[in-house]
Amino acid sequence: TVSDKDGDYPISCEVTIAFAFNDELEVYGCAGINKYHGIANIDGTSISFENDIAVTKMAGLPEDMLTEDNYLRILSAVDEIGFAQNEEGYSELILANPKTGAILCFVR
Repeated sequence: TVSDKDGDYPISCEVTIAFAFNDELEVYGCAGINKYHGIANIDGTSISFENDIAVTKMAGLPEDMLTEDNYLRILSAVDEIGFAQNEEGYSELILANPKTGAILCFVR
């Protein structure tokens, strides 16, 4: 899910996130159309991103571009990371910012 204080945003295409624990904590994935990459810092339940997240610049369907714009905007605003189990028993990665209401929830 992709949401903030204004409500939930529709997701018209696949959005992914992954972390690579190398010398630096790399974060990467697909924002809908374009791939993104950056460096994350995690300290307990706090998460931040170094510099700007790099994003390729391909165009796509308008609804997919809107999904991508909302996802990247909210991703840049999150400052907490956590895990939960949903009602169906699936694990969820939750990135959030309680002050702004920004929430990204990924189900594995």
